[in-house]
This record gives sequence, C-alpha cells and structure tokens, in this order.
Amino acid sequence: MTNAQPLNPDIETIADTIRSFGISVEIVELDSGTKGLHASTSGIPFSAFLFRNDQQKSPYVMMSAMFPEGKASLEWVNHWNNRFPLTRASIAAGGEPMLTHSIILTGVAPEHLRETLSWWDLLLRNFVEQLNSEK
Repeated sequence: MTNAQPLNPDIETIADTIRSFGISVEIVELDSGTKGLHASTSGIPFSAFLFRNDQQKSPYVMMSAMFPEGKASLEWVNHWNNRFPLTRASIAAGGEPMLTHSIILTGVAPEHLRETLSWWDLLLRNFVEQLNSEK
C-alpha cells in the first residue's frame, strides 16, 4: 500500500492530473455556470463532470462518451452492461449510444485515477469496436 496523497476534488486539479497521463483535456464552462472537461483518449472524445453529494460528502467524477453515429439496440446495451458492470452503456434520449463511468474521489490517489483512465480507454475502444460491428 502506498502513502500517496489523495487527489484534490476540484476540476482544475482533475484536469491537470488527467493531462499528466498524456490525455488531451480542455476545461469548459457549462450553461449552468459550472465547469466540465472535454477530453480525448485513443481518438475518442469524452466529457467529464465533477459532482458533489452533500449527504455523503463524497465528490465524484462522471466520464461519458456519446456516439451519435452509432446505433445500438436495448438488448445490445443490456448485454454490454452484463459483461462490464462498472462502466454503463445506455441509449440517450436522441437514440445515440453512450458509455459512462463514475469515480468516487474520496481518498483517491492520482495513481488510482491513472489506472481508472487506462481502463476507461480500453473500454471505450472495445465499445466503439463492438458498436461498429453492430452496423
């Protein structure tokens, strides 16, 4: 077990940490006045948003990628979710498939975020590959 310092749960620190892993990140201001991230890994764009749960005092980051060119059935999405329960596939209101993954940041060291981003990259590529084979 390492004695690494936990990640500071603010959007700028999260962006800097993601950048330090070689992932392109841009901080953007959302319509609500809060900030989010636009990023890309393996050529696949995704967004990340910081949320805070006031009851549990546990900030978390939700990463999401939408695939407007893709088509997926509810059966395909359910099959994905049965195989990869920590990264969720869904179909957005406009019918486009999307993939999301959340990370609770309480006590999380940058090394854990690095490992999570590695898995996110792998699962995004796998999702795109399988989605393209559905066409």
